[in-house]
Amino acid sequence: MKLIRLFYLIIIVSCSAFAQDKIVLKDGSSIIPLKETIEIVVKGKKVKYQLPGEKGSKHVGFSDLDYVSTEGKLLKSFKLNNPNKVKTKADLKFTYFILIETDKYKLISIAIYYDLSQSTKEIIYSLIIDNDNNVVADLSFICSEFNQKIYQDQKNAIVLVRKYFGSLKPEMDALTANEQEVSVYFKAVQYRKYN
Repeated sequence: MKLIRLFYLIIIVSCSAFAQDKIVLKDGSSIIPLKETIEIVVKGKKVKYQLPGEKGSKHVGFSDLDYVSTEGKLLKSFKLNNPNKVKTKADLKFTYFILIETDKYKLISIAIYYDLSQSTKEIIYSLIIDNDNNVVADLSFICSEFNQKIYQDQKNAIVLVRKYFGSLKPEMDALTANEQEVSVYFKAVQYRKYN
């Protein structure tokens, strides 16, 4: 229980990494919306926001987005140099939340829900990339179903996070605390930067 509290304390502290909500487009222009009006709509592949002095919301598509920072989260579009290393092909395969950033690697992730006829399928698309946007490892897994392969995919994701970010004690504590429900770790999309 203490480890879970520590994990959420880290998330709260890291919220201060981005004091102002900001949307930056691929053309370099910036949008500074009203505080706390940004809504990231993963399924709709867009970011909704409201401008100061205007009524109603506007939106920008993920395809036009460089990055958006809001409430301690950082959603970024990536041009991966070796996308052939991505084993799972997602609709949003190049737009991810950055969970962890170090001087060498980033852990990026996004959860997508697919509506099926009788149920919903949730897939965590997660990658470790280097600072040149080369895919180092694909950690993606299904978390709404359970069988031996899915269980192994989840265990492999844990092993790879430990391999590349093992020196980060707060991350290892959080990962250990959530080892039985590994999707919780990957869906905590707060941006955490380590030097």
